[in-house]
Amino acid sequence: MTTSPKDAPDFSNWSCPLPLADYPTIVMGHGGGGKLGTELVEHLFLPAFRNPALENLGDAAVLDGSTSVARTAFAIGSGEWARPDEVGIQVVGKYHVVFRKEQ
Repeated sequence: MTTSPKDAPDFSNWSCPLPLADYPTIVMGHGGGGKLGTELVEHLFLPAFRNPALENLGDAAVLDGSTSVARTAFAIGSGEWARPDEVGIQVVGKYHVVFRKEQ
């Protein structure tokens, strides 16, 4: 099969990731998991989305949160535990979940 000039890819806007520099666009070299990918995360994503989970730069997804539940909705708190001064009516549950790929 032959390729005519009109079917050929246009390489005029392609860039080589070497030498390392700041790029106006993300290039294929950023997806290789090497130095360019690290620079992309450290210089673009980290400043834009700064938070403790991202600053860890771990290889996992982290989910932190909390939820508040009225204990009376579950009929918890009868007898000596019925008073809100022993255990508050609103009970807060906090969670920290880490999702990692199996090795």
